[in-house]
Amino acid sequence: MAGVQTTERPPTDKELLLVSKHIGADFQLLGVGLGLTNAQIEQIRMNHSFSVQTQIFQMLIAWRNKEGRQATVKKFLEAVNDSSIDVDGEELERIFQL
Repeated sequence: MAGVQTTERPPTDKELLLVSKHIGADFQLLGVGLGLTNAQIEQIRMNHSFSVQTQIFQMLIAWRNKEGRQATVKKFLEAVNDSSIDVDGEELERIFQL
């Protein structure tokens, strides 16, 4: 049962930072899968044009801030799956301690 509790919580800043290192150039697909608009993603890209990792991290923070308590590890993992981006599932499990 610990797994259910673990995935029903919002991800921490540290977890999102670690995850951002493992998401590649297709991160915009994940952003759309998380419910962000193209305009929101573009604004993040422009505001943080110096670093793709920072863009990804800020996108994940924007998602968590927008969704509040509904922004769970489970929903993040579902969006990763649905967006078909290339991410190491074992690494995500390690980050989220699943």
